[in-house]
Amino acid sequence: QISDVHIKTAGPQMPITSLSGGNQQKVSIGKMLMTDPKVLLLDEPARGVDVGAKGEIFSLLFKQAERGLAVLYATSELNEALESSHRIVVMSKGRIVGQFDPSTGVQLSAAGGDDVDSSFQQGSGTVAIISAHPSNPYWQAEIDTAQATAEALGYDTIVDAHENDVEVQGRLVDEAMSKGVVAIILDPAGAEESVGVVQKATDAGIPVFLVNAEISEQGIAKCQVVSNNAQGARLGAQEWAEAMGGEGTYVELLGNPTDNNSRVRSDAYAEVLSRFPDLMKVGEETANWDRTQGKEKMELLLRAHPDLSGVIAGNDEMALGAIQALKDAGRLEDVTVCGFDGNQDAVDAVAGGEMVATVLQPIVRGSQIAVEQMHRYLLTGETGAPEKQILDCALVTPANADKFRNFSWRVTRQDIMAASGEQVDDRAASIEEGVTL
Repeated sequence: QISDVHIKTAGPQMPITSLSGGNQQKVSIGKMLMTDPKVLLLDEPARGVDVGAKGEIFSLLFKQAERGLAVLYATSELNEALESSHRIVVMSKGRIVGQFDPSTGVQLSAAGGDDVDSSFQQGSGTVAIISAHPSNPYWQAEIDTAQATAEALGYDTIVDAHENDVEVQGRLVDEAMSKGVVAIILDPAGAEESVGVVQKATDAGIPVFLVNAEISEQGIAKCQVVSNNAQGARLGAQEWAEAMGGEGTYVELLGNPTDNNSRVRSDAYAEVLSRFPDLMKVGEETANWDRTQGKEKMELLLRAHPDLSGVIAGNDEMALGAIQALKDAGRLEDVTVCGFDGNQDAVDAVAGGEMVATVLQPIVRGSQIAVEQMHRYLLTGETGAPEKQILDCALVTPANADKFRNFSWRVTRQDIMAASGEQVDDRAASIEEGVTL
């Protein structure tokens, strides 16, 4: 880290006070780095320095962020924040009034003209957050993120879970409407099954913002922010198939059949695995995204196919249940397992060699996006983005498992491009980057 600090002087004995303002600031940052900090807090790090020195200072700070250091700084210059940050928290009169990624900040500041504060107004009213199963770490992360983001923007929240029951979902939406909520953040319980309830809320003047799962129609919800399930499943299947050596017998654990994500992942698995003719699927069971059901269904499959050599699951909870069944049967060392979601237990299992890979869904970022666009819609009548938004997933393997924690990744832009398997532009990479400011 210290080697990143480059300072031009007339010699090593030159007094620090003789240096330019920019070089003095770099000396200060260098001294802070010598303490090997985890977090670096800076107040106006580039104030009073020339443009060239400002660029060098922020380049230095970016390098530290990419090394895993959390860098937070205060600035009164909006353009500086938009150009030099991964994430922006806006304060007015001592209160946080907005949290945005740079692209959203550019749109809001442009809309607000010189009166930037009016673009970051505090919200008001109650927002309903309706998820699936809070017992599942993935959905708990979705709830926690949506609630924290909404409350930071000034909203009260009510949180409920439909547990993938369409009738319960309908009742919860009715209750939210009766309580006078200003908007609903919804993880829908089925693509076809949820169209009616979204339409009902929309007709009543309550905008609905979907996260994680989509519905089968567009033009009703204000946004649908989902993971690129097909892309992620292809990454996982390819890694798993190669770990299997391209041969052997395997079984598949399927998610909730009413959830479109279950079908998309299974189809993408099949697309990739069809290229490996010596991999033979000998069975499948529906375990409804649940760890206990995953264990029970794996026990059934093991009795039917005691010599199987692989398990590929539609999510991590089912995969972790399968791992427990394999452990109980003394078969884990002989069976290659792959999951999907990137929950912390699964990442730890990958790091520990119990699972060959999982696929991280950016649910934290997706939940933030849905709430931020809700906030902008309530303020301006527009979300500022297309209705359908798809976020790429990232492959988690033993080689990079230490970079992932709690559905976020601590990586560089180059890591993201490699993990996603596709070209990612700089703007998208900076928004998706886990080492956010």
